[in-house]
Amino acid sequence: MEIILRAAGLLRAHLSRRKLNIIMKTTAFTHEQLAKLTGTNQIESNLRKWLISLSVEERIAFISELWPTNFLLALKLTQAAQLPRKEMEEFFRSLLRKSHHNTAQEIIKRFTPMLGEKKFWRIAAQEEITPTMRDFLNYYGRGRLDLEITDQPQLMSPSDTQK
Repeated sequence: MEIILRAAGLLRAHLSRRKLNIIMKTTAFTHEQLAKLTGTNQIESNLRKWLISLSVEERIAFISELWPTNFLLALKLTQAAQLPRKEMEEFFRSLLRKSHHNTAQEIIKRFTPMLGEKKFWRIAAQEEITPTMRDFLNYYGRGRLDLEITDQPQLMSPSDTQK
């Protein structure tokens, strides 16, 4: 617990993303340790409490740093992070663009309750993502991505409306 408080105290100072990476290497929350966590024991409970104590920017930076090491824990922490809606949507958009397609099923599972089903699929349909990620989202979403794309209103040029 003392280590967690020490880490929280260090991170409470307004730190840049680069400094956050340095601190993660010097605290009990190393990438190697976090890679093995599943999000279910007391350590992870303390980690979630500590995460909530950070500023919104620091929470997002921490989860982003964790993403390549343990995306499942990063998604669980995203749910626990209590991010404001706007920041949640932006973080979701960035994950769609940069994530590997094998994360699609868990992204659907974790972000749908946070954003709402309609909003989730609307954002996913609007984002420029890899064709493979699009296929996996559509597969695990049971065709919902294709439905959302076809449901979006098509913009007509002014000359089309005058005919």
